[in-house]
Formats: sequence, C-alpha cells, structure tokens
Amino acid sequence: MDVAAQHQKPEEKEEPNFWGSVVYNAFQQINDPFTLRQLFFINTFSIIGFFATAALGILNLLEKNYQVGIPDLLAGFVLLLNLLLFRMTKNISLAKTIMLTTLGALLITLLATGGTAQTGIYWVYTFPIVAFFLLGKEKGILASLVLYCAISLVACLGAFGYVSIAYSLIEIRQLFICLFIVCVLVYLYQKSIEDSAEQLAQ
Repeated sequence: MDVAAQHQKPEEKEEPNFWGSVVYNAFQQINDPFTLRQLFFINTFSIIGFFATAALGILNLLEKNYQVGIPDLLAGFVLLLNLLLFRMTKNISLAKTIMLTTLGALLITLLATGGTAQTGIYWVYTFPIVAFFLLGKEKGILASLVLYCAISLVACLGAFGYVSIAYSLIEIRQLFICLFIVCVLVYLYQKSIEDSAEQLAQ
C-alpha cells in the first residue's frame, strides 16, 4: 500500500509535540486513522529497534562477542536505512516487509548463536507483537506461522547435526508453547482493536 495513494482530507490538525514531529514529520498531510496508525508503528518500531540493536551490538563487540554483536549492528543499520527509505518512498508495504524480514533473520541468528549469555531466545516473543500490529490479525497469523516454520526447520537441521544451534529441543519446545500463547493474546488484542475501529466507522 502506498501512502501517497491514501485519500487525504483537509482537516485542521493539532500542533504536534516533539515525538509526534519525529514520527509524522514526513507525513503531515495524512489524516486517515488507519494509515496514521501504520505510520506510528513503522516509525516508532524502526527507531526503537535501531537504538536497541545498535546499543546491544556495541556492548557485545566491547565484550568481544562478535558472532552476536555484528548481526545486531547489521540489523540496526538495516532498520535505519528502512526508516530513511520509508520517508522517501512512503511505501508502507515495503517498509513492513523489510522490518519483519530483518527481525525474523535476527531471531534465527540468535537461535543459532544464543545471543548474550544464552538470552537470545527471549527476543523471539517480540515478533508476534510487531507482526500483528503492523499487518493486522490475519496477516499477523501468517507471519507468525512463517517464523514457526523457520524455527522448526533450524531445530530439525540442528537435531541432525547439519547446523549448530544454541538451545536443546526441550528449550525449543517450551519456546513454541510460550510463543503460541503470546500469539493468541496479541491476536485477541488486535482483533478487539480492529472490531472497535469497524464499529466506530459505521
């Protein structure tokens, strides 16, 4: 979906605060509530993701944990480029695809390396939150299923010794159970938001 193709209504808008200026400064003519929500998620997730991965990457490099630090920095660099590209092209679909692909790739990398002190597996639970908020409940389910399949493939390859993973099959099993619960909870929350928006629109 291209933001430029959205219908724009000449309504008066309140003066944005500092954070609003950072998030919306390239999209001040957009008034559609759904589009504004997408803009908010893409911009804020990209900004938070960039600072988080950059900070963690630098810390890991200082600790000489290069197999974790380098992927973190690369992910942060991609998120920053995606944010700049999004503000130039205003292409929502492309920005969401890059964000989820980057996050998914980083999570699979953490599954193999273990992350900082074997805590990389905890970051997997951020994926359904980002996926459902960016894509909605239907596509959020599909994105989560893709992550499930990717983790399953890596776990199977690790079990047969084709790749190295940092976690046991029991830990992967527990990950799947907890991830499923998180997906259900986020799905119900997203569904309630979308249902409320539809009721207000009627």
